[in-house]
Amino acid sequence: MLVERFHEKRNDFLKEACSDLIKWCRPADQMVGRNRSDLYWRDNFSSPDYRFNEGDVGSFLKTFLLARWVRWDLARVRDSLSVYRESGMDSLDSRIEGLSKELGHLLVYARTGLPRPYAQQTSAATKFSNFIFPEEPVFIWDRLATTSARMRQHIRHSETVVRIECPRYFTNARKEHCYVSYSAACLAALKEEQIRPDFRAALEKARAELVSQGSNLAELDGKGGFLERRFLDKLMFHEGKWILSQPRKQ
Repeated sequence: MLVERFHEKRNDFLKEACSDLIKWCRPADQMVGRNRSDLYWRDNFSSPDYRFNEGDVGSFLKTFLLARWVRWDLARVRDSLSVYRESGMDSLDSRIEGLSKELGHLLVYARTGLPRPYAQQTSAATKFSNFIFPEEPVFIWDRLATTSARMRQHIRHSETVVRIECPRYFTNARKEHCYVSYSAACLAALKEEQIRPDFRAALEKARAELVSQGSNLAELDGKGGFLERRFLDKLMFHEGKWILSQPRKQ
């Protein structure tokens, strides 16, 4: 059964997530190849003294694979993020849904530069929000993470049959992305992981390695469990990647 094999792969998922965390959460002044580290984006985007600029916005979109198939109006994205950060953290889950729709109107055609409206950009909205408000429980939305969240929901509710397909589970009555329900599912997953010894041990291993690379532990974790959530993000990424690689008929 798929669920049984999913459980059997647990150690592999944790190792892959630990490796990713060590790779991407190195000190803010260290590069990850040609890309900035997660802590660079967190420390800058969350700072009231930082001013969003087109260069950083474009680099962020490329680093987080948000510009592979689309082109953005970087000046308008810059301005949108500035207003978004200044608006604060109240009702953040709902505001992420609003940002997702707003960003959907900031795409342009590559050849002409003319607007190319798109319904939602929930992945971009959650990725920006994760670093703008690192103290808040923001969870990154993408095809792999939502697939993992669906699997976890099935296991949580003692389901034994899981359909492997492009996820449509976290949607509202209008068939729009529903980040609010996805966030609730991820928060439940985080609470479950927090009491699992293997999750805690893998996270501590990553922390120790990052400190050995020059990270300050207090700055690394920040407030609100930033590093812990990033570890869950990466764990769910690898879980979802594996699930979608499996044959559809089980």
